[in-house]
Amino acid sequence: PTTSSAETTSIVLNWQPPCHRGAKIQGYKIMYSQHRDFEQGAQQLVVDSGDAMAIKVDGLEPNTTYFFRHCAFNSVGCSKWSKASEGIATRACPPAPPDPPR
Repeated sequence: PTTSSAETTSIVLNWQPPCHRGAKIQGYKIMYSQHRDFEQGAQQLVVDSGDAMAIKVDGLEPNTTYFFRHCAFNSVGCSKWSKASEGIATRACPPAPPDPPR
């Protein structure tokens, strides 16, 4: 998968459809984590459209690096997980105005 980030709490994930091997792709599973090995804190989303080639992942932490991988599924089962993406960071929040003087 390829990724891009233009916001503080979301990342857009894009992919190319795999060979379906005779059974139409029904959707994709997306896994993401702040850890490249996906051992801690991994989250999973399901895209219920075999025609989809992108998803916007919302609810992420600002200025934080995430790793993504995905698999396709059809009536026969799931593919193997893709290789993990390179780390992509959400944007940092802009600075807040200062507190009032005391």
